[in-house]
Amino acid sequence: MNITLIGVGYVGLVTGLVFSEKTHQVNFIDIDTKKIELLKDAKVPFYEPQIEGLLIKNFDLLTFHTSLSQEISSITDIYFVCVGTPRTKEGQLDTKFVMTACREIVMKTEVPVPIVIKSTVPVGTCKRVWNLVNGLKDEVKENWPILFNPEFLREGNAVYDSFYPERIVIGTENKEDKSTYIIKELYRDWQAPLIICDLESAELIKLASNGFLATKISYINELAKLSEVIGVDIKKVTEGMGLDSRIGKKFLQAGVGYGGSCFPKDVESLITTGKNVGQSLTILEAVQEVNYEQRNWFINKIKNILDGVTNKTIGILGLSFKPNTDDLRYAPSLTVIPELLKKGAKIKVYDPKAMGNIRDYFTGVICCSNSYEVAKDSDCIVILTEWEEFKNLSLEKLKTCLKRPIIIDGRNVFEPARMKEYGFIYEGVGRRNV
Repeated sequence: MNITLIGVGYVGLVTGLVFSEKTHQVNFIDIDTKKIELLKDAKVPFYEPQIEGLLIKNFDLLTFHTSLSQEISSITDIYFVCVGTPRTKEGQLDTKFVMTACREIVMKTEVPVPIVIKSTVPVGTCKRVWNLVNGLKDEVKENWPILFNPEFLREGNAVYDSFYPERIVIGTENKEDKSTYIIKELYRDWQAPLIICDLESAELIKLASNGFLATKISYINELAKLSEVIGVDIKKVTEGMGLDSRIGKKFLQAGVGYGGSCFPKDVESLITTGKNVGQSLTILEAVQEVNYEQRNWFINKIKNILDGVTNKTIGILGLSFKPNTDDLRYAPSLTVIPELLKKGAKIKVYDPKAMGNIRDYFTGVICCSNSYEVAKDSDCIVILTEWEEFKNLSLEKLKTCLKRPIIIDGRNVFEPARMKEYGFIYEGVGRRNV
C-alpha cells in the first residue's frame, strides 16, 4: 500500500519504518523542517534503538515532506495521524493538532480515504473528528472513514513492540466497511490478537492500559516506603508478588516514580474525563498523588543522608525518564535536579543518550562526559535512570573518584550487600540499606 503518516515523532516514525519493512511505500509529513531535513539525510532526530537501521535499509520506500501535497494525496491508500496531544492547563489531552491534520487531509484529498488516528486522545475525540471531516465537503456523498488504532509502544523497545505487539486494537464505526478491511489487510502479517470495537471503546482501551500500569508503579512505590520503615526488602516482595500470574512482575520496580510522555498525561486525562462527566476516579487520583510525593520523598532522602545539600556537590547519573531513550519529558530528573539546585547544591550530570537535550531543560548544571567524571570530588552519586552502562561501572574506580563513598540509588541498580563489600554508604528504594 501507499501510506502517509502525519507527525514524525516516536510513534509516527517507528510506525512508518515498520510498515516500510513490510514493503509498503511510506510518506512522512511533519511541519518541523529540521526534523524532515535530518530524515532526508538518513539521520534520526531522536534516539531509539534499531530505527536508524530500518531508515537506511528501506530508504528507497520513504519520502519526507513538510506539508501534504495533492501529489501525495492522490496516491495515498490510507492515512495515519500520529501528531502530539500535549496536556492542556485543564489537564486534558489537547486534540487541536489532530483536528488540524484531519482537516488538512480532507481538503487535500479528492475522494474519501481511511484516516486512522494513532495519537492518544480523550474518549469521544474520533466521533468529533468524524463530524468535522464529514461536514467539510458537501460534494462527497460517501462518508469519510475515521478509525482509531492506538499504539502500545515502550520507548526504548518501540521497534520490537511494533513488530511483535501483544494486541492490535482497531476502533471503527462499521466493522464491515471497506476502511476496516483495508487496515485489517495492512496488519495481515502480524501475529497478534485483533480487537475490533467501537471508537470510544478503543480510545478507552489505550488510556485505561496506561492508567493501570501507572497504578502498579505507584502501588509498589507505596510498599517500598513501608518496607524501609519496617526493614523489609522490596525486591524480595516484588519477586514473590510477580510470580503470581494474576499480577505479573512487569511494572513492579520500586524507584523514583514514573515519567515520560504517556503515563503522567494519560492518567490526568482519565481523571479529567471523569470529572467532566461527574464520575470521580479515586484510585487514579491517588496514583497521581503518590507519584508526585515519591519524588519529594526521594529528594528528602538525599537531604537527610548528606545532612543538607547546601554547598554539597551531587553527581546525577541518568536524566532520561527510562533507559534506551533520550526523552526527558516528565522525567524524575526534572523535579529532583531543580529542587537540589534551589537548596544550594552543585550538580554534575551524565546520561548516555540525553546530554544533547539537556539545555532544553536545565541551567546551572555541570555536564560531564562519563560517570567517573561525575563522581570526581562529588559528595555522593544519585542514580535516576537504570542504564545498563551504570550497572557495569567499576565500583572500585567509582569509589576512588568520590569525595565520600555515598550512592543513593533511585532505581535499585545495585545490591546492598555488594555495595557494603566495596565500602559504600548505600541507600536504595525500599531496601535494607548499608
